[in-house]
Amino acid sequence: MVALADHLHFGKAAEACFVSQSTFSVGIGELEKTLGLRIIERDNKKVRLTALGHSVADKARVILRDAGEIVRLSSQQNTPFASPLRLAIIPSILPFILSPLMRQLASSVPNAQLNLSELQSEAAIVALEQGRVDMVLMALPYAIKGLQAYTVYSEPLCWIGHQDQQPPAHTSMADLDYAQLILLEEGHCLRDHTLTACAAVQRTGQEQQASSERIQASSLLTLLELVDNKFGYSFIPQMALQSPLLKAFPQLASCHVGNAPSRQIALVMRKGNTQQAERETLLAMLHAMAPS
Repeated sequence: MVALADHLHFGKAAEACFVSQSTFSVGIGELEKTLGLRIIERDNKKVRLTALGHSVADKARVILRDAGEIVRLSSQQNTPFASPLRLAIIPSILPFILSPLMRQLASSVPNAQLNLSELQSEAAIVALEQGRVDMVLMALPYAIKGLQAYTVYSEPLCWIGHQDQQPPAHTSMADLDYAQLILLEEGHCLRDHTLTACAAVQRTGQEQQASSERIQASSLLTLLELVDNKFGYSFIPQMALQSPLLKAFPQLASCHVGNAPSRQIALVMRKGNTQQAERETLLAMLHAMAPS
């Protein structure tokens, strides 16, 4: 049922369940018969869930998630990573933390099973709630809807721009020209953290609108390309300053500005998650990687 809800295609859903399409169709038919209700609408072109089908799929996700917790609880016996850990990391953290995290993990837990995915904050939280990932490494503040957050450390966001346009010493957020601010697209929490800091200095609505209507970048790499070509400036995480990505742009300069935005790096998980040993192992590694 969950596979069909995810794919809305019998062939792809059957493949995801490792059964033939005919076996899959029989299984869906038996489920409808057992429940005594229609959960799908199907014609020659499309598969749709009925309203009841959506409700059944939501409940089924919870059942599968909780069943997975039971299996992991019985198998891991407090041994970290005895079963695979599914970890999602947001795009503004993953490129800068992946290598040191994997090195520490290989050193501390050589046989660790880790399944990594890169997801924006909203998609990561949805995947966590639905049980498709076990933990999310993300930046706060962000609405986590009753999930459990373990804050690792705080870091400032740093001004980044072409070296010819670097602001003078002791510059504050209030001194910056927001019309030149380049933001990431909607969906990136880095964008939200920057805009929150901009709003804190009480700029006029026209100035805020001017910044929001300027060029927007789909990724950090695109953002760096734009500021490298003097289209404006932006803010990036402090953890990015020593990354190979930034070293590819020798003409860029970075600095701290007064009242700059900041964020908290946090490991987020469901409150009923049984992977305490994995959580403690990851938190210890992340604390060791915190900037001094």
